[in-house]
Amino acid sequence: MKSKSNILFLLLFILLINCNPNKYKTEEYDCDYSNCQTSEPILGNLNIKLTVDEKNKEVPLYLYRGYFEDNIIVDTFFAENDEININANLNTLYTIVAEYYKNEDTILVFDSNTIEAFSVAYCDSFCWTVKKTSLNVKLKF
Repeated sequence: MKSKSNILFLLLFILLINCNPNKYKTEEYDCDYSNCQTSEPILGNLNIKLTVDEKNKEVPLYLYRGYFEDNIIVDTFFAENDEININANLNTLYTIVAEYYKNEDTILVFDSNTIEAFSVAYCDSFCWTVKKTSLNVKLKF
């Protein structure tokens, strides 16, 4: 009987020696917030892709909050590059209208999208990320 209790004591002793509380420590418990935006963002980036060519060197753009039919113009500007970026409020639908000229015709190209942010639980906080949002108003022909 004494040998069984000695073996049991020996087994418990071996288990306690091999028990390392840091052995299962993961990166989650390090709580490194250097790549984490903990405050909820207010603005996001709208990436607008358009066509700038010989006949359309400066493309007029009209930015609407909501749908075009809502008629809430936020900004009007000219673009001289095939791609521009503007900051805008999150969780808001935006519509961009590009005005092109081809031969004697005026062509309007529309696109709409919403800039959204989402959070992921991290340690005792949340990390926020803004979804990449693009609007494509390139000429197709």
